[in-house]
Amino acid sequence: MNRSSITSLVLVVALALVMLPLGLAFADGGVPAGAENGPSTSLTGQCKKASNIDFAVEDAATSTTSAVFVDVPGMSVTFTLGRGSTCVKVEYSAMVFAATCGALMNVRAVVDGNACSPTDVQLSGDDDENANGHWARSHAFNFVCTGLAQGIHIIKIQWRSFFGDNIVTHKRSMFVHHKQSQVIGETRASSWDPSQSPGCMKGYRKSVGGAKVSLIVRGLTQRSRFSALPALSLVPDARPPPKGCWPTTAPVGLSLM
Repeated sequence: MNRSSITSLVLVVALALVMLPLGLAFADGGVPAGAENGPSTSLTGQCKKASNIDFAVEDAATSTTSAVFVDVPGMSVTFTLGRGSTCVKVEYSAMVFAATCGALMNVRAVVDGNACSPTDVQLSGDDDENANGHWARSHAFNFVCTGLAQGIHIIKIQWRSFFGDNIVTHKRSMFVHHKQSQVIGETRASSWDPSQSPGCMKGYRKSVGGAKVSLIVRGLTQRSRFSALPALSLVPDARPPPKGCWPTTAPVGLSLM
């Protein structure tokens, strides 16, 4: 056996020894051993009128080696859910880096301490496959939180390092879509301002509702509306008929100017 064949054999054996632990860890259908598998669940539904958006954005880099879920710094949103809706949508995006070979980063969204669906999501893994310290990547995932009551809630993004390796996140953001809540007793003011109307309000140039107004003053105001010359006028006096003719007896009417 020549030197080239021996070198190739050594590389194959070394690679097999490196991949063996990972193969055992992912033996169950590619799911890491010990992951929160549980019974398979499927959710379908509708978050009614989830048009209001509350968000959080963070730029500072942070890392963890915790194998249990901990809060991602800066990824927390407090919101008020409106009546008639029981669910919210959570969007999470981040620049992440699973810093060592075989490292896994898992994330989840929790509302008031309860996990949303789906749970324990692998957001990134083995980013440094070349063992050269490069590079961070951007990933995203959506969650749905159901069974919520009307009122104030707190949603957080949590993460963990599945094998306890160092994992890093940098720029990140979360958006919470929910139905807007109106404060009890709140009165929505109209945006229409009568004083800005181009027309008159019953003879006045602006609204005087609720004000005490003299009838004399009001009469003068109404009179001012008709102070200009009327649009109609009388027909001029008839001229005398020619000599030898009698005047006509036709009625005299009005005509437009």
